[in-house]
Amino acid sequence: MEPLEWVFVTTFLTLVFIVFAVNPLQVAIGEAIQNSAQLQSQRLASAINLVQSAPEGTTFIFDMPKLKCRVMVTNGLIKLTITPVAGADISHTVSMIKTPVIINAGPSGEFECRNNNIQIRKRNGVVEINAL
Repeated sequence: MEPLEWVFVTTFLTLVFIVFAVNPLQVAIGEAIQNSAQLQSQRLASAINLVQSAPEGTTFIFDMPKLKCRVMVTNGLIKLTITPVAGADISHTVSMIKTPVIINAGPSGEFECRNNNIQIRKRNGVVEINAL
């Protein structure tokens, strides 16, 4: 075979490999993002659950993931939504332990993740959640 034929054959095989490798790679990235959403929402729920049962004055600083995402804290539920670079948003919802302690997450209960921390504090029988 001549050198130019080798270039065409190599280019063709490379393109075929890329076409067939992209789909499994996208599926794997989607799974990793879904697992991250599950883990981060469960971490936050655990921190809130711990502060609910802690003594008055307990404060916990929760490090938010360094992703483009948002967290919605509502009455007994935490919903974390990750916005990947390409594709649709991926979210996961987890419930907190139901206790008589009131959870105050501010007026909207929504927090942005990137470069943000959340302070969880128990004061006067209420768990307060604020962005730092």
